[in-house]
Amino acid sequence: ESLDGTGKRANTLSESLISGKAARSAARRKRCSRLPWQVIFYMNVFGACISFSIVMPSLWGYLSLLGASRGFYAWAVAVYSIGEALGSVGLGALSHVLGTKNTLQLCTLISLVGGLQYGLAEACVGAYP
Repeated sequence: ESLDGTGKRANTLSESLISGKAARSAARRKRCSRLPWQVIFYMNVFGACISFSIVMPSLWGYLSLLGASRGFYAWAVAVYSIGEALGSVGLGALSHVLGTKNTLQLCTLISLVGGLQYGLAEACVGAYP
């Protein structure tokens, strides 16, 4: 047990082995519970590409039904691209303040509001002369 017969050293050794196993196990669980940043990044890029490929091809047809000119369409595409670039930088900085999870939830909310506005735009055109 121990050199002095008290059993103190054996308990300390076994406690350190158990706590070492627990620490390794906790570290392993922590690594496994987090998605690698690459997965989150590529999922975000995939979602943005899907969004872009749905909105952009239908945008001219949609705007022409609303009575918009080709010049307005050009401005809409330009503003969309500039907004996407500035929004990416702004939301990246915001993720350092709010954290990734909260920022992704905010982005989801913004996306839902934007989709709702896109869907209701035709109803709003008749309301204004």
